[in-house]
Amino acid sequence: MNCENLEATYHISIRTSERGLLGMIEKTIQVIRDTEHEAQEIVREAQSKSREIISLAQKEAEQLIEEQIGAMRQTVAKRTKASQEATEQQQKLLLSEMEQEIIRLKTEVKDKEKEAIQLVIEHLV
Repeated sequence: MNCENLEATYHISIRTSERGLLGMIEKTIQVIRDTEHEAQEIVREAQSKSREIISLAQKEAEQLIEEQIGAMRQTVAKRTKASQEATEQQQKLLLSEMEQEIIRLKTEVKDKEKEAIQLVIEHLV
């Protein structure tokens, strides 16, 4: 081989290597772009999913709050009813005691009235 042929082969080999290297670089750049695109898609999906999760959590929290409020209302209603019943029982008891005291006082008044009449009669005679 002569020197010119060797030099031409060398240039062809370098150009082929450069093309191969450029092709590899282009493929690498494309892989990076594809990976970035996939990463952006993953981020979008994650953001969307996080919004869904937050929305669901808020709805569940609202439902739980409503359930708790309902349970508290029932408890308050039960306690109020129990308190009213206890108050009514206490009022009935006090009323009964007052009626008994009134009967006792009436009996005592009648007895005193009889005594007073007897004393008047004794002083008149």
